[in-house]
Amino acid sequence: FYSVSVQEKMIEERHCVLQCIFVFFFLAISVEAQNNQFKIDDRLYDYYCKCNKVVNEKKVLAMCDTLFRMAAGKHDMKAQCLACYVRGYHFYRINDVTSLNRTRDELYRFSSKSPYTQYIFGLWNLYINHLTRTYKYTQAARELKAYQKKAVELKSDYGIGNAYSRMGDLYYMQGQVDLSIEQYTKTLDFFRTTGNNKELSHTYNSLGLAYYSKQDYKKAAGCFNHTLSGDDDNYKGFACILLAIMNLNENNFTEAEKYAGKYDKWKESHPQTGDNYYINLMKLKYYLAKNDFPMALTYCDSLKDSIQISQH
Repeated sequence: FYSVSVQEKMIEERHCVLQCIFVFFFLAISVEAQNNQFKIDDRLYDYYCKCNKVVNEKKVLAMCDTLFRMAAGKHDMKAQCLACYVRGYHFYRINDVTSLNRTRDELYRFSSKSPYTQYIFGLWNLYINHLTRTYKYTQAARELKAYQKKAVELKSDYGIGNAYSRMGDLYYMQGQVDLSIEQYTKTLDFFRTTGNNKELSHTYNSLGLAYYSKQDYKKAAGCFNHTLSGDDDNYKGFACILLAIMNLNENNFTEAEKYAGKYDKWKESHPQTGDNYYINLMKLKYYLAKNDFPMALTYCDSLKDSIQISQH
């Protein structure tokens, strides 16, 4: 059995994993908007992008109000939903849960009266993520039950599929990896059946991470290669990171360099991606393989603790 301190550190790492997933998930929303696939007014889209760039700053709140009013003037309810979402995401980023839930309720009421009911689940996802990060698993499970009920009531394919995915996240955070794999597999089956291919890449990454944590690199690589062969470019960077790490773990340095290079190229068109645990882990292992110990030490210092390093 692990000691209590080691168990706590393992839980912290799983929380880090979920945070990574959400960082890439939100990035995907932002990058998708660069091609204006939201199909909103170009001027509203441009201002939405400006809001995203300062989402961690207080001034974004006034900007979201402006975007909401601009969208109302153009009778664009979808852009109004996006304005509410960015406001809520700001509160999530600064850990203001009270304001996050207030905004979540506002968006819930507004989206319910619009054709864009999928936005009901956006901030709800973030709130459930907060509950898992703060070890409130029982409360997270209750929220998920309500989430699923609402998704079925609205006949929302997005909501139903993501209910499976969020349940997978909850199991993963609690170390029940086999159960998380079952839920992620259900998610894939559901989205394939409903033809919602946009959600597949994100789900493959989640499933790949679960297999990676079991050190089943073959199945994990299969998942990440699905992401790389898909049409959605937004999640490919994260897949490259994990593929590079797995190849470094197995001393396949040529393959690891190939995926590290693909990640660097991907990042050129995705500059908003911030560093996280797995990016730093990839770089640490890479420089260790190259016997470049000064550079390896730089990334070693950026990781949380030696427990995490030894586990991977």
